[in-house]
Amino acid sequence: MKKIFYLMLIPVITATQVSAQCWAKISAGSIHTLAIKNDGTLWAWGNNAFGQLGDGTTNNRTSPVQVGTDNNWSSVYASSGSYSLALKSNGTLWAWGQNWFGQLGNGTTTDASIPVQVGTDNDWLIISPGHEYVLATKTNQTLWAWGINNVAQLGNGSYVNSNSPAQIGTDNDWTMVDASFETSMALKTNGSIWAWGNNFNGIFGNGTTGTSSNIPIQVSATNDWSTFSVSSHVMAKKIDGSLWAWGYNADGQLGDGTTTDRLSPVQIGTGTDWDTVIASGNFTLALKNDATLWHWGNNTFGQYGNGTWFPTSIVPLQNPFYTDWENISVTDATAFGIRTGSALWGWGAGSFGNIGNGTITSNNTPSPISCNVVLPITWLYVKAIWQNNGALIQWATASESNTAVFEIEHSIDGRNFSKTGTVTAAGNSSTGKTYFFTHSNPAAGINYYRVKQIDADGRYSFSAVVKIKNENGSIVISPNPAQDYVNISLQQLPGKAVLSIYNQQGQTVLQQALPANTLQSTINIAKLPAGLYTAQILPGTGSNTLKFIKQ
Repeated sequence: MKKIFYLMLIPVITATQVSAQCWAKISAGSIHTLAIKNDGTLWAWGNNAFGQLGDGTTNNRTSPVQVGTDNNWSSVYASSGSYSLALKSNGTLWAWGQNWFGQLGNGTTTDASIPVQVGTDNDWLIISPGHEYVLATKTNQTLWAWGINNVAQLGNGSYVNSNSPAQIGTDNDWTMVDASFETSMALKTNGSIWAWGNNFNGIFGNGTTGTSSNIPIQVSATNDWSTFSVSSHVMAKKIDGSLWAWGYNADGQLGDGTTTDRLSPVQIGTGTDWDTVIASGNFTLALKNDATLWHWGNNTFGQYGNGTWFPTSIVPLQNPFYTDWENISVTDATAFGIRTGSALWGWGAGSFGNIGNGTITSNNTPSPISCNVVLPITWLYVKAIWQNNGALIQWATASESNTAVFEIEHSIDGRNFSKTGTVTAAGNSSTGKTYFFTHSNPAAGINYYRVKQIDADGRYSFSAVVKIKNENGSIVISPNPAQDYVNISLQQLPGKAVLSIYNQQGQTVLQQALPANTLQSTINIAKLPAGLYTAQILPGTGSNTLKFIKQ
């Protein structure tokens, strides 16, 4: 999804701009927003009538406020109602906010203004909050649900609410869940999509409408789906990257060029380069593999973010602002995007302060969300140069106060960074200082770097991210898609190298040492479930990564 640059120069970076480079995860609710910073801390803003911000109050916030002091949060989930959930890195699940129907899952129906743990289990994996209920999977790929069940959205065969997690069936092959207002959907490892709850406007996609189900039923006979998103309509992507849609279509939110409801999946265009697609109310927001942003359907609140109000499009329309989007989140009419370098932007409906830019107004163009961190340093530039078969990272400051060290961080995907070196800072200086660091073993292909400035008190900020291409080697995986095996071909002889294969949840599913001085190796993947995987080689030829599909 990255757009390739061989060299990126940042002429002037002020302290305020640097403070925006800190966001790792974002989740938009209807009237409130949750986010995680790169340091693992949890933040929230927007409406707080039921304590859904988790800061111990019921005061609305128009700018990010920290939730507690813990720094081990890994994922956040803001609901379309007035409650919130989050996962910690230890696999425990936490919830807070409104709890009228037991949607917090802690065995009560009492609201909470600070995070409370959902049971004692530490094996939660994927969470999806609906309007007043929750769907979830565990690491063993079992399916769980709790909360309101008035239209059988829990899928447990009943219409009885549940205030604590209850397993749905006995299957252990669920890979993804998505809860909407009254309709639930889930994906299995074999590529099939299942639905239950309310079937208004043909949202089940099985050719019927109005007939609900209190247990999961299969959407269509095909088993080649890779991901999906459900709201009043459904957007789904197949393994080949093609985009499909069905359900309610009054505002053209399906993107098929009509405003006709669809009871079965219809293909949207002919492209196979879709990355992330989110269905949200009568609106759809999407990313393509080239990091461009697209939108269609309703635009009443400026949720397109393209500088217009009201005019809608019934086919995908590209956003004219920026082409380096890494991640998106949207619920109803408020949208967020994280650009390369962890810079967070918000737009759309903002009457509850849920955009987080300090106002209660709506925006029809992306507005930056500050990290509320201003450290005593003025950056002049950060740049990366390919030199002597390595990446030379150079940066300069106009002034420094109380600075301790600079840590150079490296990434192969522009999202997950790790320290690769340290340079001592000047400490206190009113004159310009220039610093250098050489990374002698960059990955094949595109490499991402940022500089972390740490002051003497332990506070820190990040520079903007720079990109550079390694000219010295790459890997090729074939066939792709694959069935029982893949061939790993290298353009550069490896030394001691290890191949790791990760699933879409980031879990290691296969690890194997590669023979030294061998350009091609055959890897048996017959036991892996169908789906999308990432292969990574460390070290030797660099931190090479490549995605492939197992059929």
